[in-house]
This record gives sequence, C-alpha cells and structure tokens, in this order.
Amino acid sequence: VLAIAADRKAAVAPIAVVQAVRLFMLVTVLPGAVVLLGHDVRPGLPGAEQPVIGPGGLLLVLAFGLALGALFERLRIAAPILFGATVASSLTHATGAIPGVVPPSVATLGFVLLGAFIGERFRTLP
Repeated sequence: VLAIAADRKAAVAPIAVVQAVRLFMLVTVLPGAVVLLGHDVRPGLPGAEQPVIGPGGLLLVLAFGLALGALFERLRIAAPILFGATVASSLTHATGAIPGVVPPSVATLGFVLLGAFIGERFRTLP
C-alpha cells in the first residue's frame, strides 16, 4: 500500500499511520480472536518444516522478480518491483520450481529494512 501511495504521489504519512494501526490490530487482536473462537493454533513458524532455499534459488527468484518488475514498469503497473517480486516468488513456489523458505538471516534483514523504510515515512509527521 505504501509503495503504491508513493508511486502515485499520494500523502504517504497519513496512509502509513492507517496501515500501521491496521497491522497492529492484525498482530494483536486477530490471534486472540482466533483462539477465542476455538480454532487450533499451531505453534511454530509457518514453513518451519520446509527446507531453506539455497543461494542459487534465491538468485533465480531475484532475477525473475527483477525481470517481471521491468515488465510491469513498462506496463505502468503501480509499485512494479514490489509486485514483480511478489509474483515471481508466488509462481516459483506454487509450481514447485524453487521449494523452501527464505533463510532466517535474509528474512531478518528484510524485516529490518522494511521497518526502517516505514519508520522513515513517519519522520515527517508533526
């Protein structure tokens, strides 16, 4: 949402606040609601039983994502690199071409960078 807002030259700071509240609610309220409704919550991380993708697989997904991002840029789709990476990862995993999960160190780095970029958007708030 933030990438699309930035791409469309919208007011990103207020949108970031709304998205942060939405995310906070999803993280804090939804799990409790699921448990209260009596659903079985499996402990552990999703995909923990899957193998970790090797460097070659990560490079293939990266290259495919960049190629799709370039295509989406030409088609004038909002947030083309983000959307290209999402589609590339979805296709390679859904087809079984590249099974497994991202190494924890790469995922952690991604989360830290994502948090830093989102935090940067809040810098302009009064």
